Amino acid sequence: LLRFAKYGFVKAHAAGYAIIAYQCGFLKTYYRPEYLASCLTVRRRNPSMMMKLLAECRAGNITVLPPDINESASEFVATPQGIRFGLSAIKNVGDAAVKAIVAAQKEHGPFRSIHHFLTSVDLRVANKKVHESLIQGGAFDSMGANRATLFESLPGAMAYAQAMQDERDRGQTTLFGGIGVDPMVHIPPPNFHEQDEWPDEDIQSREKTMLGYYVTSHPLEKYVSEIEGLTKYALEDKEEFRDGLDVKICGVIAAASTRTTKRGDKWSILNVEDLTGSIECLAFPKVYNEYNEMLVADKLVAMSGKISHDNEEPKLRVEQIIPLEEASEKWGQSLCIQLNSIQVNDNLLSKLETVFKVHPGRRPVFVQINYENGSTHTVKAGDFAVRTNSVLLQRIKEIVGEGNSHFAY
Repeated sequence: LLRFAKYGFVKAHAAGYAIIAYQCGFLKTYYRPEYLASCLTVRRRNPSMMMKLLAECRAGNITVLPPDINESASEFVATPQGIRFGLSAIKNVGDAAVKAIVAAQKEHGPFRSIHHFLTSVDLRVANKKVHESLIQGGAFDSMGANRATLFESLPGAMAYAQAMQDERDRGQTTLFGGIGVDPMVHIPPPNFHEQDEWPDEDIQSREKTMLGYYVTSHPLEKYVSEIEGLTKYALEDKEEFRDGLDVKICGVIAAASTRTTKRGDKWSILNVEDLTGSIECLAFPKVYNEYNEMLVADKLVAMSGKISHDNEEPKLRVEQIIPLEEASEKWGQSLCIQLNSIQVNDNLLSKLETVFKVHPGRRPVFVQINYENGSTHTVKAGDFAVRTNSVLLQRIKEIVGEGNSHFAY
């Protein structure tokens, strides 16, 4: 062993890695947003690593901001408000378009409106698809109009911008006040086609398609407390799942594809994501026939099944699927509430009792009291029994605070 150590762990090699580890540790401790922004830039083509990094940002209370046409650079950058999404990570926005946008930022920015931006950027490089992707990804949210309005108004805005650029290219801007004067000052841009904003689910879906991830909001965020009580495992830890392990997961179906067996039976391959990672799920014919209406992209689901290792990559062989909004009621076996001893008083207990009575059911309620000396005491809340659902959990949160209540199974 000692002889091998002299060869396998040479001092120069060990010292080199030690220096890198120290530098990374220093940056991660004292320049965490800048460090994570650099990691996001480097890993932007690696979905699994991006999921882990975004989860790390959330865990560290670092906000990942959507792209912004005035603030975003090619790469992810740290700002006082968080980490700004990089333009080069947006779908359909290639390197040439990014260079054109950055050049326009330097020469004409900050942009006052989408019309100002479109007349400033090279439309031969940054085409309609680029701008549609920017709108759906949230890059123009600071311009005042909602995404649906900007999307519907884009053709007219681009036609106006193209006409202005053609005028400049032909040297005819003197007709509107002389070369060097912005023709927009003299020719008003077209009015927007005002639209109601897309539904939240549509905004999230389009944003996910363009950015690869949910950034401004995540469909699972309102279920965090329920998910923590209903599942034991986060998908970022899937590599630790042993073969044959029974698991329950809650997430959103990111992708779904249907296959056919040699016998003509249909089955599905699903990619399911939670807030930390993703896992491939297999719904074989029996499960497919029972739950096929739920096997669609963007569906929020709770699944149970067994882990199967295939080529070292763990997969979930699905046995049961239920809509996520029904998971608490069907899987939740009890309501657990945590209280600090100093906050326990008659008024708080009265409020809790009122909520319990409004949501009668079959699930018992347990209260864990945490004392200042670090000890805890758990008691059953009398004969109260409740119906476990998201409405009940929200009411409990309003009384005892976020993170102090969950459903256990």
